[in-house]
Amino acid sequence: EMQLNAGLLRRHSTSNRTQYPQSSQTSPSYTSIPLIEEGSGRGNENYGDASLFHKAVSVIWPYFRYEPLSRVWVFVVLVLAAAHTSLSVVTSFAERDLTTALATKNQPEFFQAIMKFVGIIVMAVPLQASYYYVRESLQLRWRSWLTSHLMKMYFSNDAFYNLKVGIKSGEGDVIKIDNPDQRICEDAASFTSRIVELSLTLFRYTISTVSFIGILYGIAPELVIVLLFYAFIGTYGSIRLFGKTLASLAYDTSRKEGNLRYGLVRIQEHTESIASSRGGARELEVVMAMLVDVVEVLGLRIKWNCKLEVYSSIYSYLTLLMPTLVVSPRYFRGEIELGVVTQAAIAFSRIMDAASIVVDNLGSISALTAEIVRLHDLLKAMKFYESGDFQKL
Repeated sequence: EMQLNAGLLRRHSTSNRTQYPQSSQTSPSYTSIPLIEEGSGRGNENYGDASLFHKAVSVIWPYFRYEPLSRVWVFVVLVLAAAHTSLSVVTSFAERDLTTALATKNQPEFFQAIMKFVGIIVMAVPLQASYYYVRESLQLRWRSWLTSHLMKMYFSNDAFYNLKVGIKSGEGDVIKIDNPDQRICEDAASFTSRIVELSLTLFRYTISTVSFIGILYGIAPELVIVLLFYAFIGTYGSIRLFGKTLASLAYDTSRKEGNLRYGLVRIQEHTESIASSRGGARELEVVMAMLVDVVEVLGLRIKWNCKLEVYSSIYSYLTLLMPTLVVSPRYFRGEIELGVVTQAAIAFSRIMDAASIVVDNLGSISALTAEIVRLHDLLKAMKFYESGDFQKL
């Protein structure tokens, strides 16, 4: 369907060439953006051999270096995240007692378990609200600082002009960055949101794993071995099959959507010139071609995300059976109570969530990878302008 829509867009853009009167002279389009589209899809900005880790550090570290309160906010949100995660461990014991009381029809223990749940709720509600407030505030403060930092660099040393026309570094690399406005506004916002969310998820899952793995090992040591093996296979398979492709498609999506938006803005800036030269048909042809590019890359993303969804669903549903299948023989032999089976399932689920962080968040990780690369390339280009070690093209 996406391919069909792209084909219709192509025919529409071609058929509309005769709808507007054009001048006899052929003039360049105000919408065209001089970018290199071949190869890796990153134009000629992909200079240098820095690894993804070093690129991430170069984008993340300045905030913690130059913003005085950044580390305080991070410390507070980590403390709240640790406390919130610890409650899940306490909840697993309350659920164990509740299930055992129901299975043995022990009413006093049942009401004791209910009171434990009430106490957990009293602590969890304000803790959850505080955690949400501090987490969102950290994202907002980081976004505000990063966007301001990028804008200051963008307007210094004529960087806004050099980014458009391109420069040649002292090493001979030609540097040209597409859509700096999109990188400063949208990529900076998405990056700060994703990096905080994924970092806190990883932190909470680490605490959850450390807490629950002892519980699970005490109930069924063989479950720990099964879990680690299954998580390794699932994570390796997802990265191998989908990681590189999804990251590349996320990068291309940002670039092509930025090109389309930039093209429409350029038309708005030059409406009088386009109208006087009767170049409406020319501009329509260019923006329709840009729309075709956007539709095509989004269609590919849908297909690959659909494949990832199938993979993730199979991976997740299989985990529902494993703890029960492994522990149930001991329950039927009377070696453990029903509540222990329930607690084993909870512990297995929490640890599996942590071990499956890559599988469950691969789409978000791929998008974050693209944002890191785009922001790193923008920062590196603007640092060249500050150093003065370049030649204008």
